[in-house]
Amino acid sequence: MDEKFLTKGIEKERYLKAKELGDRFEDEIYELIGNVFSDFVEKSELFRGNGSPNPKSTPTEGKSTKATLRIDYKIANVEAEGTNDPNHLKLTVGLEWPKESSDVAKSIESGFYVFYRVKNSHKKTFEEIYKDTEVQKIHYANNPWNSKYGMFYIPVKSVDEILEGFEELKVHFTKFGDRFGEPVMSSEV
Repeated sequence: MDEKFLTKGIEKERYLKAKELGDRFEDEIYELIGNVFSDFVEKSELFRGNGSPNPKSTPTEGKSTKATLRIDYKIANVEAEGTNDPNHLKLTVGLEWPKESSDVAKSIESGFYVFYRVKNSHKKTFEEIYKDTEVQKIHYANNPWNSKYGMFYIPVKSVDEILEGFEELKVHFTKFGDRFGEPVMSSEV
């Protein structure tokens, strides 16, 4: 224990200032994602009123990422083929900092990226969509979190690139989103 470090931290409120700065950063990122995706989610048939945003901050030390800021939107479709998970699909949009040892980090120059994934969907769907993707900026990772899901991502270095990246991903999901899962009857939504 470093008593001098702790004392200075208490006297100068360093911890509180750092926490406030981190909280503000998260709020700004969530607002940025919401500004890009909220209108789209409200108007898209894929969400049918289920697209209430669910912001999450995930410090995931010990996994393949250092930190993730994401918003989840519930999709009205379900994955029907070959899954025991009856849950609706979930669009996850976010900003992520990978650990240097991760496959994604080894493939990008910047320290972070914007991404989307569709939770509870098959990797096969991601792979088929990636084959049809014409935008060179958009990359595909087939197992970024040691999970069964794929991910589309764009490496970014600045706020402008974050905005552009989210716009590109929105266009991409608009084009291919209906290929994830199958619609359910409106009474099941």
